[in-house]
Amino acid sequence: MSAARLYTKMLKEELKEYAYDARVAGLRWSVTAEPEGLQLLVSGYSDKLPVLARRVAQAFRQVLDRCAALEGPAPAEGEGGPEAAARRKARAQFEKHRQAMLKDYANFEVEASYQRAMYYARLALEQDAWHISEYAAAVRSPRCTPAAVARTAAAVLGRTQARAFVHGNAGGAEAAALAAEVAAALRLEEAAPLPEGEAKEWRRVALPAGRPVVVEQATGNPREENAAVEVHYQMGVFGEQGDYEKEVLLDLVNQLAYTSAFRQLRTEEQLGYIVSTTTRRSGSPAAVGGFSVIVQGPHHPPAHLDERVEAWLAKFRGELAALSEEEFKQNVEGLVSLKLEKCVRLAEETSQLWAELAAGPRRRDFRRARRQAAQLRALARPQLLAFFDRYLAAGAPERRKLSVQVHAPAHRPAV
Repeated sequence: MSAARLYTKMLKEELKEYAYDARVAGLRWSVTAEPEGLQLLVSGYSDKLPVLARRVAQAFRQVLDRCAALEGPAPAEGEGGPEAAARRKARAQFEKHRQAMLKDYANFEVEASYQRAMYYARLALEQDAWHISEYAAAVRSPRCTPAAVARTAAAVLGRTQARAFVHGNAGGAEAAALAAEVAAALRLEEAAPLPEGEAKEWRRVALPAGRPVVVEQATGNPREENAAVEVHYQMGVFGEQGDYEKEVLLDLVNQLAYTSAFRQLRTEEQLGYIVSTTTRRSGSPAAVGGFSVIVQGPHHPPAHLDERVEAWLAKFRGELAALSEEEFKQNVEGLVSLKLEKCVRLAEETSQLWAELAAGPRRRDFRRARRQAAQLRALARPQLLAFFDRYLAAGAPERRKLSVQVHAPAHRPAV
């Protein structure tokens, strides 16, 4: 991943001047490195967009070839002619990006406590996840060279699955032609196919039922005053196409919980300035989801914050039981409105459609929002309480809890 990210930084450097002209012409582009591979996004006026897409794709190979040519030691200053000077310049650019990445990784140590709690929660829940210090070590290593970056990029482009999505003012023939142009510029005809079974899949760690998992970490900033906790309740694998009952119940619980948790933990108990609830979803081919409560404050250690979250959760169960039928329906319809809200910009719709395409055939559903809205409207109050009692209540049969606790220096135990 570190080599792939360095590669994208060098690609952006290569296209810096060209990108300015593209912005003036109403065009945008981005390249990101993800665990699944490299993603290229180009947007703007349809008559000019193919030119930019082709140019960015060509730069993929140009940067790769230039990095590969930097194998071996750099020429000494003043040694050689223009070619040696170009090699020194390319190496200096590479070193600039390498140092920038190391600085980005170092900044993790001064992030807020709640951000660290969320980061460690994600790390604990994902299989094959690498800590940011491991990425930094890879970039700091003497083996991190332009040639090594070139080998990584060549491996990605040399054995691959390629997906193209053209959305907007383009017909089928135009979309196919644009995809073919980009593929040709990337020289994908030379690539070996990547079998479906070898493609990267996000896998989640299954938390044990009935036994909480506690992860304790110290904040990396000696001046940090706040402790933080993320308390996560994992709810297992969500249904695949068309079966959204568990997902919409999770969304409904979160909608009702957000105000309740803030009022109790922030306003009444004044545990800290940051109190929120959220949902976590990730994984392929089947998504795994859960409910999280995040609290950050300067007055108490994170174990106390965890205890207060549990106390609030028990109180929240009573609030759910006391919901009138009218209040229940109002919350359902509010969530339905959010699900069915129309995209204002083309980019929003593109993002939604691409997420479905990337989800894979077992999860892909272009009518997801409508099906979820229908599932919501079919819910009854007893289902909401049964869902809570199954996954969230203390002693629930399928309760799977993760508590990530970040300690501030003022009340730090030996961790």
